Amino acid sequence: DDPNSRGNHVIAVSMAAALTAGQLAGASGSEVLRAVVLGYELAKRVHAVAAKVKEETGIDPGPFDEGNTMGAAAVAGISLGLTPDQMDVALSLAGHLACGITPFKRETQHMTKSFTRGGVGAKNGVTAALMAKAGYDAPRDILDGVQGFFHSYLGVEEPGDQFLAGLGQKFSISSLIFKRNSCGFGLQAPRQALLELITEHSLTHDEIAEIQIDMRPSDISSYFTSQRHPADCGDSLALAAVYGGMGFKEAHQEKFSSSTEFQAMRTRIKVLPREDWANARFRLHTSVTILTKDGRKLTKETDYRQMNEEDLDTKFSHLVGLRVGETKAEELAGVLKQLDTMGNIADVMVQLEFP
Repeated sequence: DDPNSRGNHVIAVSMAAALTAGQLAGASGSEVLRAVVLGYELAKRVHAVAAKVKEETGIDPGPFDEGNTMGAAAVAGISLGLTPDQMDVALSLAGHLACGITPFKRETQHMTKSFTRGGVGAKNGVTAALMAKAGYDAPRDILDGVQGFFHSYLGVEEPGDQFLAGLGQKFSISSLIFKRNSCGFGLQAPRQALLELITEHSLTHDEIAEIQIDMRPSDISSYFTSQRHPADCGDSLALAAVYGGMGFKEAHQEKFSSSTEFQAMRTRIKVLPREDWANARFRLHTSVTILTKDGRKLTKETDYRQMNEEDLDTKFSHLVGLRVGETKAEELAGVLKQLDTMGNIADVMVQLEFP
């Protein structure tokens, strides 16, 4: 997702909530997509308020995933056809149900992170919308005033003028950034550059003497100073050097991270803080240098190359293919690309169910 706020993985929450609520309501594909766009917008605007609070106070709330629950409630409410008053209640209930503690650096299995940043936000957002549709009551205008959503979570009574600025003119989803590889956002550029160097020079992992990664200091702090899941720390770079690919299977199967080749590569990776890259715009920038055992020094400085439609097709085919096979993955890709033409999203959901 767009890194210039305090929330990420919004599309995962928004899409899950839209498909679920849309299936229950018999909504059309175009209605579901409209819900995703508008719910995503609310979530990102909530996240932007958290980013502004950090900027003005110096208090860092961490990734503000409470916004994902609010966005999911809006998504589900639109898909379910809530009235304006019911939507007001749904957002209030979502504020009560929001979950967002983020002790990710303490986690080694990547389970509660996926739950908090994805599953629970979607579940609670849909729950809030269903409760509102069933006639449940809650305080209105939850986004404003003392003991409201922002006051309770961020200590500010009002979200500020920027919360509504440009509403309906520009949509945040147009700035969506997809991850090419199975690793943290701040590792996307280093992993991309590393794999490109290896490919361009036809290197094998046993030819590499050392890998030097220039990064923002804050990303080094995030990804290299605590024991985290291989998909969410610097170990993803060692996995890339040894096994290549997108890294999903390698990050989640212990046989890869316990191999002698991987363990040896971990010791060869050095990270160098770049103080001149401190601000957020360098989060998608890196310089990678490979020193080979035969004395070569290979360097690439680059920005993260955002994914195009062909890249997304390849990633979808690979990841979904791991679950259902390549042929079925291609069939599902064709169905989902026609989502806007579907009369009832339930007809699509049946095709997404697997034992």
